[in-house]
Amino acid sequence: MRDPAATEVVARFLPTLALAPSYAADSRDGDVEDGFDLALSAAILVNPAADAAALDASDADIAAALAVLYSRQDALLVDVARALYDIVRAERSSRVLEASLRVQNERVADARGRVEAGVLRPIDASLSESRAADTASELERARNFAANARTLLAYLTG
Repeated sequence: MRDPAATEVVARFLPTLALAPSYAADSRDGDVEDGFDLALSAAILVNPAADAAALDASDADIAAALAVLYSRQDALLVDVARALYDIVRAERSSRVLEASLRVQNERVADARGRVEAGVLRPIDASLSESRAADTASELERARNFAANARTLLAYLTG
């Protein structure tokens, strides 16, 4: 779509045409004579200083609009890169937490076995269970964060 101000500036350079049609009917001696006249006048209004200033102003407006567009494009690209980085980071964190959770679950099973054997106090087994639950919670948070980041990336890339 063209900028209306730029269109107006360009239109100032074009000539203006004025058409003034007229119709006349005459019946002096019983015969009706009719006819059309079409007067045409043209004018070109040229003011080089004002026109050049208007063109420069339009060019400046266009440059400002392009700068805003490029700024928004850059911001979008940064947001896309950040979302992609967040996805990769969350997925790697999830993998690490999955491995840690497996180890924690093995420790819990080992602690329960030691409690049954009477070698370990029940409070120590509860501590192992607490650590495993904390790791499971962190894993779920990382998975949710990755899913949210994927949703954001899909929204940004449309």
